[in-house]
Amino acid sequence: MSETTACYRRLGQIFVLVLVVAGLHGSTAKGGTVRHDRADSLYLSLAQDSRYQSVGQVSLLANDGYNYLASAVVIDSKWVLTAGHVVADAVSMNFNIAGNTYAAARWIAHPNYLNGDSSYDSN
Repeated sequence: MSETTACYRRLGQIFVLVLVVAGLHGSTAKGGTVRHDRADSLYLSLAQDSRYQSVGQVSLLANDGYNYLASAVVIDSKWVLTAGHVVADAVSMNFNIAGNTYAAARWIAHPNYLNGDSSYDSN
């Protein structure tokens, strides 16, 4: 059994916790834009790339009554990392990865983000 599969199994045995942390200011991240003049297959093939096996989708219901989608990354068998603005107004939340959906037991936004310091958010 691969390490990734083992991690998914552990996730299935627990409730997923969503954690938002600060301290990412000095790190680098790759981003992208979906272009209208490129085939969707180019982007869909990235999802099959083993470098992105730990990336999943957060679906949430917010205080405003709307449902939202965002990305998140598994960082441990019990923790998922996403941006502060994703969890700040959430009422309920699920995490989907590899075709499995896990209900979040709780989520935590960094206190400084909640106090209005957007530098503690990662877009």
